Amino acid sequence: MNKALTGEYWQSDRSEIMLNPAMPLEERTRLMQNFTQDTGLQGHVWIATSGSSGVVKWVALGKKALLSSAAAVNRHLKASSKDIWLNALPLFHVGGLSIYARSFLSGSKVVSLEGMRWDAQLFIDYLISHHITLTSLVPAQVFDLVLHNQSPPSCLRAVVVGGGFLTHSLYFKAIELGWPLLPSYGLTECASQVATASLDSLHTKKFPRLIPLDHVELKAVSGCLSIKSPALLTTYLVDGQMIDPKDNGWFQTEDMVNEQDLDRRALSEVKRNIHFVKVGGESVDCVRLDEILQKAALSLKINADAAIFAYPHERLGHVIHLAVAGEETSIGGQIKELVDQFAKEVLPFEKIRQVHFIKEIPRESIKVNRKRVLEIVLEGRHGV
Repeated sequence: MNKALTGEYWQSDRSEIMLNPAMPLEERTRLMQNFTQDTGLQGHVWIATSGSSGVVKWVALGKKALLSSAAAVNRHLKASSKDIWLNALPLFHVGGLSIYARSFLSGSKVVSLEGMRWDAQLFIDYLISHHITLTSLVPAQVFDLVLHNQSPPSCLRAVVVGGGFLTHSLYFKAIELGWPLLPSYGLTECASQVATASLDSLHTKKFPRLIPLDHVELKAVSGCLSIKSPALLTTYLVDGQMIDPKDNGWFQTEDMVNEQDLDRRALSEVKRNIHFVKVGGESVDCVRLDEILQKAALSLKINADAAIFAYPHERLGHVIHLAVAGEETSIGGQIKELVDQFAKEVLPFEKIRQVHFIKEIPRESIKVNRKRVLEIVLEGRHGV
């Protein structure tokens, strides 16, 4: 177990800032400028995230909020001191951090792969050698296990899968190999899981519905999910300004849900906002990447109508592609230069994997219609 995340940590008033060590120095420096003045909050964890606004935000999660979520997850999974967690997720994500909160409350043990490069065989070896009973993964990690035809040891009783959309085909392939998968929906602003498949779903052959955990109240507002919970964030910190997004205790997401599902207390599907996607479990804001692309284009004096969009990927859920209005023969060299410059300004998982040349970039008013961009690309199968 990470000694820094034992009981004393969860009971202290000390606040922590969680940073991705792979973050470019320039962005790390810029983000840390938000903390040049004391925020006045004690007993909080600050986690960087981004949303459809195109602005990187710091989410302030109280340790009590994290523990509230952890207690609900423990009840849902029937976790006890007999369990042993394997943490294969980074601590600067709420998914990895919350495992330690659950362990603290249940008295269970945590074995960590923190700091190690993800490797499917190493993961299996740890499951076996440490008699792991519980773990959390993102869909890309499940993909790797299935790709290598790996089966779990009998000691493993549940794998919570979050951080991106788990396709039905991948789910059933993993189930056939014996993986006890529990698909889930969650978000940083609610300290991890909001709705997760039940343990009973492991005994059925259907893709499971997600059951809201007992710490949340859910409703739909204009088709979007709204959440009330003691596990919700305290505030955002954006450009040095504290912004509480809650309205009478409710946090409005941009994720679409079926309102009839809420009446049945089970979610069949949650559709993420088209501008906000997951790449291998990492949160990526396409609007923010648009701004970085524009900045690179201006510095290179490249005048091109282009737009970032998310392209479906079997392993990672999505990857980042670029659509450009025009002919490759006339502007291909400039676009390559632009893509190379863009890559220097973003995290590895945010890099552009492929460029598509199309007739024009579809827009609604002045905003890029990313859904239509993807449709055009899929229809024409353009790309270089």
